[in-house]
Amino acid sequence: MLASSSQDTYIRLWKIQHHAGSDKDSFGVKVEQKLFSACKETWVIKLEAVLSGHEGWIYGVQWHPPIIDKEAKLVKPVYKLLSSSLDKTIIIWEPENAKNTTDGVWVEKVRVGEVGGNGLGFYGSKFGPNGKSFVGHGYNGSLRMWQLNEETNEWISKIVCGGHFGEVVDICWEPEGRYLISVSTDQTTRLHAPWHHNSGIQWHEIARPQVHGYDMSSLAIVSSTVFVSGAEEKVIRAFRAPQNFLQNFCNITTEKLTEIHTEEGPEGATVSSLGLSNKAIFSRENEYIELENKDNHEYFVPVNLTEPPTEETLMAYTLWPEIQKLYGHGYEVYALATRNGILASACRAADAQHAAILVCVWHETDKKEETSLGSYALVGKPLDLPNMSITALDFAPILLKENRIIAVGFESGLIRFYTFTNIEDKAWNLMIELNNSKIYIALAGPTDIILPFRVCDACVEYTRGSGGVYIECHLYIEVECPSTLGSSIHSSAPVPFTRPAT
Repeated sequence: MLASSSQDTYIRLWKIQHHAGSDKDSFGVKVEQKLFSACKETWVIKLEAVLSGHEGWIYGVQWHPPIIDKEAKLVKPVYKLLSSSLDKTIIIWEPENAKNTTDGVWVEKVRVGEVGGNGLGFYGSKFGPNGKSFVGHGYNGSLRMWQLNEETNEWISKIVCGGHFGEVVDICWEPEGRYLISVSTDQTTRLHAPWHHNSGIQWHEIARPQVHGYDMSSLAIVSSTVFVSGAEEKVIRAFRAPQNFLQNFCNITTEKLTEIHTEEGPEGATVSSLGLSNKAIFSRENEYIELENKDNHEYFVPVNLTEPPTEETLMAYTLWPEIQKLYGHGYEVYALATRNGILASACRAADAQHAAILVCVWHETDKKEETSLGSYALVGKPLDLPNMSITALDFAPILLKENRIIAVGFESGLIRFYTFTNIEDKAWNLMIELNNSKIYIALAGPTDIILPFRVCDACVEYTRGSGGVYIECHLYIEVECPSTLGSSIHSSAPVPFTRPAT
């Protein structure tokens, strides 16, 4: 028996057997059939049945695996067919008789799938080894699994692994390491956290705060419940965790995220079909209304989760509301970085004018109605900033004589360290330049000079305290000064860090 599916929403079953010399069935009815030769024998193929039940293109069919004993011998064949379609359903087909034959009328025995949401249906499905479970996969890289409950004879949706289906371009840890956020060219932002259950701890995707219309490019976490993201657009978007996520995060991870005024925040978020901004949803006497555009709000119902959500829940009920847009860049945002309430961003530099860094300051407020990131200002071009795109930004976790340090990476492979005291001061100072395995250190003096130093050796010494906490860390770098300063000088000096240097 051969099964085939097509875009006409039908499944066709074809019977292949030896040619018996007659083109009539057991009732004497003439049946259309095709003859072909294989292995020096004549075979005939004819249409056995047409299965109708799907409403969209059918992209996959699979037969139930045969039952094999411990000695790898066939016990009996099982005539069940699994089909998956773009109508968001998966169907198991069986003959009406229970004699493990293909005779009789094929009918739909089981139908599972998704209802609503932004999914585009199933592109394939596959039975498990024993046929008591099966997995379906969709266009957006999602997996869905169902398992048979033999006591109730019901197919139950189960938790399954998931993740991005496009290139992951940036990741960022929550300040205390309680969750991880990732962004990808699949136009989604996903939050991953440990699930604490009886069998142990497993990491799963537990929220999808942003489903965008542009490929994502960068990410930065401002606080435990606020992050900003950049995409192939000029705008930087800031998001805050809603009430429903905070409750579910506590249920799944046993960790509680605390932030001022979270108890008065929105319950969830929704996004219109052709929109890019997540609109906040507030609860009022069990009625859920949209913060803006109340006459045309999307339906939202909070979900109570004690385990990682399914794909349809991730897509529809785990969005974070957008609290502000940050403007200032003229091209696509390439890089974001944050440290101690300061946010830095950079975009593609098509000319020298756009080779700049936008710096924002995070001001937490005690007023419920104020949900912005506070004031922000364009810093402009630091000292002799190259006319090329900045592809990476990162703040140092330490201060150098009350100066902040930011590392800037360029598309050419060049890396520069800048120091600045006040973010409103546009005169940044170049500290070190790394290029082609050389280190250039800027020396302060009557005239600004930049001299190359060669690294001779480097080592790390640290002291570990109780609970695995690093109390004191030192990075020793031995450099050789160039001959322009006289004879070669070898020196080493400790640089204190509050965490291990890598």
